[in-house]
Amino acid sequence: MLLLSIVIIVAVIFSAAAAVLFALRLRWAMRAHAGLLVEIRDGIERLARDSGRTNQSPPNLASQQPAHPVPQSQAADPSAIILDDTDTYENLDQNWLSIHDASGRKQTTTAIVGDRTRTAVIIILGQSNAANHGAGRYVAKHRVDNFNIYDGKCYHAEDPLLGPSGEGGNFATRLGDKLIEDGLFDRVILAPIAMGGTTVEQWADQGMFNRRIPVLIRRLHDAGLNANFVLWHQGEGNPGMGDRDGRQYRKNLLEVIATFRRYGVRAPFFVALATLCGGPHQNAENIRAGQRGAVDHAAGIYQGPDTDIIGVEYRWDKCHFDEMGLALAAALWVEAIAEFRSRHLETAA
Repeated sequence: MLLLSIVIIVAVIFSAAAAVLFALRLRWAMRAHAGLLVEIRDGIERLARDSGRTNQSPPNLASQQPAHPVPQSQAADPSAIILDDTDTYENLDQNWLSIHDASGRKQTTTAIVGDRTRTAVIIILGQSNAANHGAGRYVAKHRVDNFNIYDGKCYHAEDPLLGPSGEGGNFATRLGDKLIEDGLFDRVILAPIAMGGTTVEQWADQGMFNRRIPVLIRRLHDAGLNANFVLWHQGEGNPGMGDRDGRQYRKNLLEVIATFRRYGVRAPFFVALATLCGGPHQNAENIRAGQRGAVDHAAGIYQGPDTDIIGVEYRWDKCHFDEMGLALAAALWVEAIAEFRSRHLETAA
């Protein structure tokens, strides 16, 4: 009886989330329309300023670099990643207090039995709204597993997920259940490594958290797993000041993506539009331009959901998702993945 009640409550939450999502989208569209005149005005002002400039700097050509600085033919296999005694929890965590202790967790198998296409391996990285900083912990009801970067094993998914920072809820746990409930997959393996408060630079080449990417790739490889999707949700932590058209953000994000490509991860990489934290981001359009600018279908980079439509009323501290916000974020990511699969299947047909 208790189980039935829980199932009914969860179903009600997801139904409410769908209704709220529609309302949010409608409101966002109205805002965008209302802001069109402001954008036109700002554009005219910029043109006027630019026309009066002399010795104008040339365009930032670095922002036009390809997404794959390492040619496909030279990309290394994940087995080329060498792990050593420096790849410890302390060095990978950098005192961010990410979750690593699997005590009391139910270990599951990393082996995929049956039709491989019915299992999705999903890497999630970025900052706090991709980590365990949401309000309301959740335990997966279906075959949703959590791959732990720190020991290379799988456990039944429950918040807080192993790998990211934070001790609260994570949208990805709900995402796994929803992908299964919608019939897209029979099993989902989540491999989350997001760290709260980080910037895109910290994940790019030479960034303090870049090493987490090859370590995860190698440990997935050793477990016989390869990613089907990579989800990037980050942007709130970047100031964006002076980053006209998001060129610097885009450059750094392409370095993050290149780290995956360098070691043979060809999974579609989804970039969320994310800037909202504590109110409108002062330089949101710079960051969002950088996120949009990284999208390149030929390079396997796709637009993820616009999570800025999840307003502060669905964020427990006006930044991090509350329980409804987590459900909304999960629903948005399901739509992005479902739409990609639909397009992919149509193309293959």
